[in-house]
Amino acid sequence: MTTPVRLLTLVDAADDAPATSLPPRTTELFGDGDTGADADRALRAVHEADLEGDPQRRSLARAALVQTVLVPRRQFRAARRWSREALDLTVDPRIRAHVLVVAWLGGAVLGDAWAAEEALLRASQLLGGATPLTVPALVALRSLVAHDLLGRREHAALHEEASQLGAFEPTGGYQWVAVRTAVERGDVAAAVRADEGATPPGVSDAARQLRGVASASLAMAVGRPERAHVLLREVLDVARQSGSTLAVPEAWARLIVLDAGVDLHAAQQHFEDFEDFEASVGSDTWLPRENVLRLLARAAIRAADARSAAAASSAAAAADAAETAGLVHLAAIAHRHRAVHLAAAGHASEARLAQSAAARWQRSATTREPRPYRPGPDATRSLADDLEDMLRGPTPCPETVRWQTTATPG
Repeated sequence: MTTPVRLLTLVDAADDAPATSLPPRTTELFGDGDTGADADRALRAVHEADLEGDPQRRSLARAALVQTVLVPRRQFRAARRWSREALDLTVDPRIRAHVLVVAWLGGAVLGDAWAAEEALLRASQLLGGATPLTVPALVALRSLVAHDLLGRREHAALHEEASQLGAFEPTGGYQWVAVRTAVERGDVAAAVRADEGATPPGVSDAARQLRGVASASLAMAVGRPERAHVLLREVLDVARQSGSTLAVPEAWARLIVLDAGVDLHAAQQHFEDFEDFEASVGSDTWLPRENVLRLLARAAIRAADARSAAAASSAAAAADAAETAGLVHLAAIAHRHRAVHLAAAGHASEARLAQSAAARWQRSATTREPRPYRPGPDATRSLADDLEDMLRGPTPCPETVRWQTTATPG
């Protein structure tokens, strides 16, 4: 079992509460180590910017808080509130585009692609022909969303543009996007090329973890489970040391799949840790990518326990979740898992149908224009709910935010 730690988080007050009611609080979460210093620094920067009174600096300080603390620690509700404040504080299109990019990182990473697509497109429109530092991150995330969301045709052009901008270099912070998308498209050679070069020390903990998970998926694809295991353990170690937990559920899900065939007890323990973690941070099944990976992890445990038919049912649920969210490549992967479990259960004809479904979904990403997609009312519950609210015109600046620190008992 993991050792709990007091992790500094930011929790919203009620929607009608003033901004000054947003002090940090201490909560039991994950890992072992003091993880409050970065949050304190970010809050101090907000406080100092508020005292200075410059609207642009106030907006950028809030964006930094979202980017360096809230999204990496999966404080998505707080991230939305602070992002709205950052947008309200400025009319500068470059800063507003930057805020949108950092606010929608979590949605893009976790498969909430429909919501992220609209916000990132708006960010591109705000920037026009300008090329500030935000652009490499913006284009890289748009390429990821285009890859995820029903195989958008513009993925190839966006991917090439992000590459030209240096986003996929080890120092660019988005190398994991190139690795992840190539693995899911079945282009192992491209994934190997994208995975070259170690992540340098200056890259954020969240980017380092996302790279680790992507590299682990490549190691699994090429039959190197020991390497994958090492990389996933490193992701969890970084989380314990830094409090950055954005990639933790995927790391655990992949560890479960790796361990299920060789150590069922360990895999079951990972699954319990996975669910305990998500309960502690308030995650929910609206996170499409993690929902699919969780179901595939459950399928792996059931298969290891000689319950192949039940494993096939879990994989079918994973495929349905991926299809509902428009995640074509994950849908193909889930159907392939289902085919394996059906074959093990002795259902050869159904296994062939599942293989056909996998091939159909994989082809749909590259061989035809995807059909228009809009999720149903329950298909996405994250940042889409706040899209129009966050993009409305600026309103009077929020009241100055009081900077407070919460001591972490020893």
